[in-house]
Amino acid sequence: METQKQTRRRGEKLENTILTAAWDQLNKVGYKDLTITEIASLAGTNKTTIYRRWPNKSLLVVSAFSKFVPRPKMHIPNSGNLRDDLVKLFEQLVNQLEFLTSGKFEGLLLDRLRDTSIDKVFGRVDENNALQKFIVIILQRAEKRGELKINQLSQRVLELPFLLLLNEVISTRGIVPKESLTEIVDKILLPVFLRSN
Repeated sequence: METQKQTRRRGEKLENTILTAAWDQLNKVGYKDLTITEIASLAGTNKTTIYRRWPNKSLLVVSAFSKFVPRPKMHIPNSGNLRDDLVKLFEQLVNQLEFLTSGKFEGLLLDRLRDTSIDKVFGRVDENNALQKFIVIILQRAEKRGELKINQLSQRVLELPFLLLLNEVISTRGIVPKESLTEIVDKILLPVFLRSN
């Protein structure tokens, strides 16, 4: 009797199987109780194969999240004044953070921050940072309305909203009260941004 040769899954097929197993298990047990051992078993592979592609659980879950959940649409507020635009942008971000810090995803955000090296957390905000791009657009609109002069704002000042939000996320363990956002805007960002006018 001939034995059938089992073909080994590789590349995209194996990756999809692992991500599907991770997503299914995440929805069943939640992030805290999710284990690489169980995902490997469900995917018919081993932990070494998973760790070769995703060095830790949080990276695997982020990949599964990206595959199975449509990216939330952010819109850049244009309410007619700088303060309201900043508050509305931050509120959108907090709503997304609340989704990632509650229920099945509880613990994911803090693990991602823990797994990110200090130099990346506190280093320069790179040019691909979506929040910084949104802030620049909001500031350009404010400049057109005569509220400020954007060319007088340093790179450090442009990075300030991202760093303040990151600090708030870390200090509140991912549950950012909306009152904190208005305080950040009113007491820190507006005085700094409007000083250039």
